[in-house]
Amino acid sequence: MLLQRFNANKRLIAPIWTYGLSSKSSSFNGFSSRFKIDCCHLNYVSQQRFASSSSSTFVLHPYSYAYGVSPASLEYYSIGDALQLSSEKRATQPAIISGHQQLTKTFGDLNTEVNQLVNAFSSSLGLKKGDVVALWSSNCYEWILIQLACARAGLILCTLNPVYKLPELEYALVKSSAKVLFLPGLSSEQTKVNDFANIAGNLNKKNNPDLEKLVQIDGDSLPGSNFDRFTLTDLLKSNNGSSTNLLRVNSDDPAIIMFTSGTTGKPKGALLSHCNLLNNAQLTARRLGLDEPGTVAAIPVPLFHIFGLVYGITMMARMGITITLTGYRYNVKTLVSTINENQCSHAMIVPAMTIDLINHLEKNNITMPSLKTIITGSAPTTVETVQRFLKVNPHTENFLIRYGSTETGGCMTMPHRGDKPDKTKDNVGAPLELTEVKIVDRKTGDLTKIGEQGELYVRGHHVMLGYWKDPEKTKETINDSNWFISGDIATMDENGYVRLVGRAKELIIRGGENVYPKEIEELLHQHPSVREAFVCGVPDERMGEEICAWVKLKDTEEAKKLTTEEVRKFCKDKISYFKVPKYVLFVEDFPRTPTGKAQKFMMTEKSIEIFGLSKK
Repeated sequence: MLLQRFNANKRLIAPIWTYGLSSKSSSFNGFSSRFKIDCCHLNYVSQQRFASSSSSTFVLHPYSYAYGVSPASLEYYSIGDALQLSSEKRATQPAIISGHQQLTKTFGDLNTEVNQLVNAFSSSLGLKKGDVVALWSSNCYEWILIQLACARAGLILCTLNPVYKLPELEYALVKSSAKVLFLPGLSSEQTKVNDFANIAGNLNKKNNPDLEKLVQIDGDSLPGSNFDRFTLTDLLKSNNGSSTNLLRVNSDDPAIIMFTSGTTGKPKGALLSHCNLLNNAQLTARRLGLDEPGTVAAIPVPLFHIFGLVYGITMMARMGITITLTGYRYNVKTLVSTINENQCSHAMIVPAMTIDLINHLEKNNITMPSLKTIITGSAPTTVETVQRFLKVNPHTENFLIRYGSTETGGCMTMPHRGDKPDKTKDNVGAPLELTEVKIVDRKTGDLTKIGEQGELYVRGHHVMLGYWKDPEKTKETINDSNWFISGDIATMDENGYVRLVGRAKELIIRGGENVYPKEIEELLHQHPSVREAFVCGVPDERMGEEICAWVKLKDTEEAKKLTTEEVRKFCKDKISYFKVPKYVLFVEDFPRTPTGKAQKFMMTEKSIEIFGLSKK
């Protein structure tokens, strides 16, 4: 039978399987009450994870349910505690290398400055546990310092996109009820990213009733405003960094408000706990080999995003690895030089960066010898892109596609360490340890069988507490059984490996036929003249919807000659007629979120405008 362990908040910790089941049919709580499962079909599929120990994936054959079994356990302490433990073990080891700031901080340095800032939070800023603090900045050491200090003090950090303009900034500040805003000052090097100080100078108390104080993290000063002003330098000087009470913050306490990427509309604030973030980081790190001595990871992804926050900062604090920052804003040349100069063994990148790396390495006839593992995610990666990268950088042994979301702490599934590229190139791996994944029929809610399409649900330690101040949206996303509804259409194979088919909301229904853009996008990437392509749906009076392909061509004379009809013919020879794009747009770039996700709704709107279509 299946027993379920829950914590005090009724979050599933782990299902416990007991064997010796009878062969007659039995009904299982936690799956679906609408069918019965033949116990003879239970199958335990062995996988390998650790070099020194093993984990496994339980698959409920013949159904699409899998659970990540692990010899490791969940850790019940705060992110601040994790940093303290790492600093005691690795006081003199570099924790952060920020090349663009010409700065290196050891774990001992970092821990001391975190304590200094924690003490200043209460003595100078009047903050108390549970207050919300907003951080608006590009990638820099100060970001990491502030995040970890908030974690140790029990404050909730609201991470803000560094390219926000005033309306977006005010929306996030009001929605989060932030009391303090940390930001760059005038003449900061970060003005190359955004005019932070002058934009903040237009904030007023009437529109931002909860905001009380502004803290300048670098630069010269902040312009006059209705808020009290401080500098990070002065806060750090205000005390000597004596130790703080490490037990004051609990694992279940909220740590982060992170606004979703907004690919489909207004961002929502996902509220994540220390438990969500810390366990996602430590379990993923062990699967990836990031727990090995001497690990140095390049972090070009934004720190305000779940990818950089968990797999950069939190993983560094918990696992004691060294991370390298590559700049205030992403640049492929700087990324390559950072990897080679610091002998980085791992790199956390998004698919758009993968394509940039391929082009840069090919153009300059160079490689990255130290780079053994690529971890990517946040947007789909095509099979062709993986193959191209492994060809131009043969030193890379693992190209691992992490699948997750802001709401699930960054990871739901991932390949196992040691999986060969031919096994992982068309899927996103198996469930993370101590995590349940199932594929359900969207109409009936029943489990699908192995290989059948359905919507992916996930349940476990990493699922968010909910959307900040938005109980209705929370109920739409996390059901009564604590399953997070991903909105992704997927299949599961007999080993529990998940293959993404597309987003449910991106589904194009053309003349009654279901079309998932990802299938067409993967095909277009096989064309020798195509560098990148995305597909969206547009309204059509007769068919309901039609298919529109946005295509970015390679920078060659031959590629520039490609025509719409040639694209359509290429597709006609390889996919069903109803999947062939009716419209093709040749573009220089795509509307994206800061982490590289294509904003399909903006592509649809622009396509409607360009082709003069009628909105429904």
